Amino acid sequence: MNAFRRPSHHLRVDRFLGILPDLPVLRSIRESLLADSQPDHGRRWTGSGELGTVGARVIETDRLAQSIPGILANEAERAAHRAELVLRLARAMEETDVEGTMDVLMEAGERFEADGLAEEAEAWYLAARGLGLEAGSPRRTEALRKAARAARNAARLGDAARRYEEAWREATDAGLVSDAVVAATGRGNVAVDRGAWVEAEQWYLDGLGLLDDEARVGPERTALRWPLAQNLSITTRETGRLEASASWLEQAGAWAREAHGEGSEGVHRLDIANGLGQLALARGNPALAEAHFRAALEGPGSPVSRIGVLVNLGEALLALDRTLEAGQVAREAELEALRNRVAGRLPQVYRLLAEVARARGEPEAFVFLDRALDLGRAHGLPPWEEARTLRLYAEFRRSEGEEEAAADAERRAAELEGGTP
Repeated sequence: MNAFRRPSHHLRVDRFLGILPDLPVLRSIRESLLADSQPDHGRRWTGSGELGTVGARVIETDRLAQSIPGILANEAERAAHRAELVLRLARAMEETDVEGTMDVLMEAGERFEADGLAEEAEAWYLAARGLGLEAGSPRRTEALRKAARAARNAARLGDAARRYEEAWREATDAGLVSDAVVAATGRGNVAVDRGAWVEAEQWYLDGLGLLDDEARVGPERTALRWPLAQNLSITTRETGRLEASASWLEQAGAWAREAHGEGSEGVHRLDIANGLGQLALARGNPALAEAHFRAALEGPGSPVSRIGVLVNLGEALLALDRTLEAGQVAREAELEALRNRVAGRLPQVYRLLAEVARARGEPEAFVFLDRALDLGRAHGLPPWEEARTLRLYAEFRRSEGEEEAAADAERRAAELEGGTP
């Protein structure tokens, strides 16, 4: 008897996940399935122009069986940590230690937020907010803005916007400058999620204005300034003001060096280099953009940030007519998104792959955009993500002479860009 069991057919990701119930308790298993899925080598594609997406990958049940002990261990560790938090919370409350109780609640929120459990993190932050209001703790504002951040991560932009605005008012009234700046930054980020670039810019400027008085803010000032300048470089670039964007990016770099030290390693190096690359692309210089993006990838950065840079690099390569390389970089970004369990980054990867496929003359290139739309909705991504995919979808359909489908996609994109919560 053959010791190696051969499946009668390949089990595709889209087929299996379409049947597996989409329950919170199965979230880690779903992520593990995506991370461990494999390309279907039984299908023949042509170079980087292949039309396969994550849904066409296959699940190997033997690999799934091997991953289950690790999944169970992670879940057991998380459950044990929850129990420990509950015990610490009870002890702090028994001793009427308000600050200790706030510490536990905030620590719990941060732990589960880092684990990608936005709804659970939000519940802990809101509990801290309630206690802070009851006890008159100044940390009540911090709890509110972090609850806003959790709501944004859960794609509930209306709740996030309202909480950030309340935290902004509360912090400015109380003279809590750092809290106010972070709240303004967060509210600006919500506007970006809605594609409201001018509104976002005003929030970032409001936050920056609070940092003029160094004595009033303290040592946090340098760390708070450069991200605002970087964000302003994005809003000005997105609204076509490239010289202003360059000035803000230069300022962001200077403030980042002041905050972190000349030549220091840190995420700011990736962010600034990536911004320089995007500006070069906007100015029509893809060769310079490529150099900046490759420099960005040489430094440290989160998987999410690195995936974004890879996609930008692919865009530069595509603009240089290096289509094969662009496709290879896009597939590298896809693999990074799967391995690091950040499937929410796949829509931007598939927009790039759609452009690569079109450049290679693939008549069905829009299938990547269909998958991008499905994934964006499944992961609750910001409206502007879907709007960008729809704009590209309209462009593809119009090039095929399908004016009605193109107009419908443009209408839906315009509705999303209207800034509805």
